[in-house]
Amino acid sequence: MAALGFVVRLFLVWIGVDEWVSNRPELIPASHSFKDIQEGLFLKSRGLSPYAGDSFHHPPLLLEFYAVVMSLPGAKSYAKYYLGFLSALIDICIAWTLQAIARNVTIENDTSNYSKEDYEQSQDYVTEHLMEKEHRPSKKIPGFLMDETLPKSVFCAYLFNPISVLTSASPSTKPLSTLFVAATLLFAQEQRLVATSFCLALSTYLSLHPAALLPSCAALLAPRPPPGSGGGG
Repeated sequence: MAALGFVVRLFLVWIGVDEWVSNRPELIPASHSFKDIQEGLFLKSRGLSPYAGDSFHHPPLLLEFYAVVMSLPGAKSYAKYYLGFLSALIDICIAWTLQAIARNVTIENDTSNYSKEDYEQSQDYVTEHLMEKEHRPSKKIPGFLMDETLPKSVFCAYLFNPISVLTSASPSTKPLSTLFVAATLLFAQEQRLVATSFCLALSTYLSLHPAALLPSCAALLAPRPPPGSGGGG
């Protein structure tokens, strides 16, 4: 699936869809437009400060990142293919991250059905019971939302979503920002404080909006009661 999503994105770049997408503000907003990056790189190459005027507003580290990408051999001649490859690769990473989040949710749903005593016996005992899948979802839940298929459904839903496909087909900073937001949620879900803080800082650095995730991340990072304890004593 990942290979197919990757090929679809590169194919759209090859047939020139990226030129159409770059002129659609509903897909590529001005705050994520690569045209500003190109202007900043041009001014930087001429020894001028991109921030001297009022047209460039992207963070300095982002400008340096794309300066390194565009300095690769052949990048100037085949810029759209280099950038298309990079965007497609980032999109695959986003899909994998969302899949990991869904898998963690599935594991939490399974483990919540066992008592505290079960967990205290042995890790092997718990693993064996998780594999048995004794808890089955209600028949009212669609098949693609069942625990067994939820991670793969989330992966495919993002990877083949028309908006994410078209957004990735055109050079923009949006996939990179989305990747750090998704990574922030994943690490917060796994209660990895340092990684969560790092990704949240980077995503907020690229765009101010992810700062709204701070309360949610704090709630996810808060100490949790042992599985099966029901949150009580």
